[in-house]
Amino acid sequence: SEQNLSQIIENSINLIYRIDLNGNFTYLSSTWNRRMGHDIKAALGNSFRPFIHPDDLPRVNSFFEVIKETGQNQELGKYRLRHKDGTWHYFESTASPIFENEQVIGFSGIARDITELVKTSTELTKKNEELERFFTVSLDLLCIADINGYFYMLNIAWEKTLGYSIEYLKSKPLMYFVHPKDVDHT
Repeated sequence: SEQNLSQIIENSINLIYRIDLNGNFTYLSSTWNRRMGHDIKAALGNSFRPFIHPDDLPRVNSFFEVIKETGQNQELGKYRLRHKDGTWHYFESTASPIFENEQVIGFSGIARDITELVKTSTELTKKNEELERFFTVSLDLLCIADINGYFYMLNIAWEKTLGYSIEYLKSKPLMYFVHPKDVDHT
């Protein structure tokens, strides 16, 4: 049973850690070395704080304070850890208090690398902003419609050209606005 648990922990893609109340590492799974490049032995007994991005440190400190005060598991999303090569990786974490004699003496947790998810989300946001800009500045009638012909997105040129509000245009299918003689061709 102990061997099975050890194998699960050491083969996890997530970082498993324990820290004391001062924020010093008391345990790090091998993921610390495999994914972040840091030496485990060098980190044990030292604070996690130098590895946290300075802008994220107040939130991370608060995360552990809440666990200490409430004695309950907590989740923390999107904070950055420094890789050995100096790059920043995004993580999310869950942690629980470690009790001894009914007193919190530290924390144990799991941190999941979400760097690729954050990159993808950022790229998607940029593309969405680009599409919004394109729709905004174009003088042509631009739209995105569903398979039934209802508008999902319209640029302001529709409102200026046809005189209907965007909300009204979205409430009707495209064919509603097409002249009856042009319906078959359209």
